[in-house]
Parts: sequence; structure tokens; C-alpha cells
Amino acid sequence: MILSAVGTKLTGKSIVDVLHTIAENHKITEEQQTRRHEISAIKDATIEAIKNEREIIEKLLNKEFDLKNSKIDELFVRLDQAIESNNIEIVQSVLATIVSLAKDNPLAKAVEFASLAKQKNRGRITL
Repeated sequence: MILSAVGTKLTGKSIVDVLHTIAENHKITEEQQTRRHEISAIKDATIEAIKNEREIIEKLLNKEFDLKNSKIDELFVRLDQAIESNNIEIVQSVLATIVSLAKDNPLAKAVEFASLAKQKNRGRITL
């Protein structure tokens, strides 16, 4: 006869039950640790993907704004030339182009890119 920690008698069947419970607990603990590692790996991969997307979006925006600034600078030079030569048609055309560029939003392109990237990654990232 074996006494448990609380002083009760343990029979052969109850000892087997305790050992089975311990084994089951150990199995569940290992499964949970494995799952935690999987989740951590998914988290790391997701963070890396977000960093990469951020870098690409930042480069895209910088390029778009640089391009837009150079176009606007060039257009204002043309506007000054058109004003100096009193060419109303060119003044109107250049102003229309400047307004069109002002309406063009580079952020919309970045949002579209981010949306496409999110759709692409949607199937890979699961918890």
C-alpha cells in the first residue's frame, strides 16, 4: 500500500490514473510549448514582412514626392516663362497641369500597394 501526499491510500488503479494524468499533462505542456514557438516564428515573420513593406512604401513615397517636386518646379519655370511672354494659353495649360498634379495623391498609391501586399500575405499568416 502506498500513501499519497495527502495521506490517502493509493490503489494500483489510482496509481495508473495518476501516471496517466501526469503523462497527459506532460504531452499537453509539450504541445503548448511547440505552439508557442510556432506563434513566435509567425510573429517574427509577420514583423519582418511589415518592416519590408514599410521600407518599400517609404521608398515609393520618397520617389513619388521627389518626382512630383521636380515636375512642379519645372512647371513653375514654364509658368514664369509663359507669364513673361504674355502667352495666356500656356499659362492656362501649365496651371491646369499644376492643379492636376496637386490632386494626384501619392499616398493613394502607397495605400493601394499596402492593400495588395496585405492580400498577398493574408493566406500565409495564420494563428
